[in-house]
Amino acid sequence: MDEKIKIVKDKIGRWLREENIFPREALDPQAHFNFYIQHGNLNVNVVQMVDWRDSIVVGTNVLLGPLSGKIDLLDQEKKQDFFWDLSLELLKNEEIGDFDIKPDPPDNVREVLIKSKPIFYDGLTKDRLMNTIYSMFKTMIMIPCLIAKYAIPSEVPEAPEEPEAPEEPEEPPYSFYIR
Repeated sequence: MDEKIKIVKDKIGRWLREENIFPREALDPQAHFNFYIQHGNLNVNVVQMVDWRDSIVVGTNVLLGPLSGKIDLLDQEKKQDFFWDLSLELLKNEEIGDFDIKPDPPDNVREVLIKSKPIFYDGLTKDRLMNTIYSMFKTMIMIPCLIAKYAIPSEVPEAPEEPEAPEEPEEPPYSFYIR
């Protein structure tokens, strides 16, 4: 491994540990290094592929599991709407460089592969790396939320009962309330 790549790998590992993220290194013959990061039930990888001389990416593969069954139950129009909304949300995310919805959208959606824009060595900072990682986490959370938007039937809520007016005004429950 090139000395410059080793320095970047060590720097990324140190930055992650400073933020209480303890990556595992995945054995990947196609990568100079591949850090696997788990945060709760969210997983991402920080990777430098062997054919990249001076850049890394953050990527993840969102497996929809049982949520894909909810998509299967949608009618064709809603499946199409879901697919377009998902695609447009991913395109709007400034951190994402590439994505692939698999295996056969909009009819069959089982996973979403997401990859950040490349972070080149000359632009690699702890701030940029961490923001990219957290952007991936947010994107992973957005996907089930979008599925819920289409798969959970909306119900018209009943009008809330009007509360009785208190005799004396109550103080708001804020600790920073100023009189």
